[in-house]
Amino acid sequence: MSLRSRIALRTRFRRLLFSTFYRDELTRLCNKYGTDKGTIAHAQHAYSRHYHRAFRHLRDSPITLLEIGLCAYTNSRIAPSLAVWRSYFPKARIIGFDINDFSHIEMYNCTTIQGDSSSRNDLHELGQINGPFDIIIEDASHASRHQQVALASLFPYVRPGGFFCIEDLNWQPKDLESGAIPKTRALLRAGHFSSPAITPDESSYLSEHIDQIRFFNSWDIGIGNKDRTDALAIIQKRAILAA
Repeated sequence: MSLRSRIALRTRFRRLLFSTFYRDELTRLCNKYGTDKGTIAHAQHAYSRHYHRAFRHLRDSPITLLEIGLCAYTNSRIAPSLAVWRSYFPKARIIGFDINDFSHIEMYNCTTIQGDSSSRNDLHELGQINGPFDIIIEDASHASRHQQVALASLFPYVRPGGFFCIEDLNWQPKDLESGAIPKTRALLRAGHFSSPAITPDESSYLSEHIDQIRFFNSWDIGIGNKDRTDALAIIQKRAILAA
């Protein structure tokens, strides 16, 4: 059997398996709108299962959710994940941030902002004007430096008890990686934040204000990507800073 046939067979099996056993509302919405956070579209990461368990208690609350990185598919003019969050959190204020212009998207109580996730100035302006945030989803370039700058810059704008999530920690684009910057997954696993991309003050803030870091695997269907462990981190901020 050819590689293409094996991938097609595996994809059909996974779709049958997931449609049978994973029926939570967030996964259903991710599959409906075609985002790879679900179990059917594109890489099929299946992050939706973990997000549902982490966020379902907030579904009917007037939260503010920020997603950084709206669509990795260059031919698409839609932002499927924004449609997912809009449906899953009916009372939320939804903000999308991307280096590309998504101003053509119109959804109720949803704003898109164009900016650079590697720019501290852009990120601080984003936080100052639109924060605080209950949930931040970082799903932009996946470059280690960009992930770390976004975490360090925006974590102060997360509400106490809120969440900062980083996707695809198991894959970084080679053309954007630098040997001087440690992998974000390694930093989070170690529980310290010593990196040229993070200032000493930012490192201290993260150490003092992070309550817990939970890791989850991706179910990526890509044959070439065998490392699926700890692909998603859900970082929760302390509700009350210890004295």
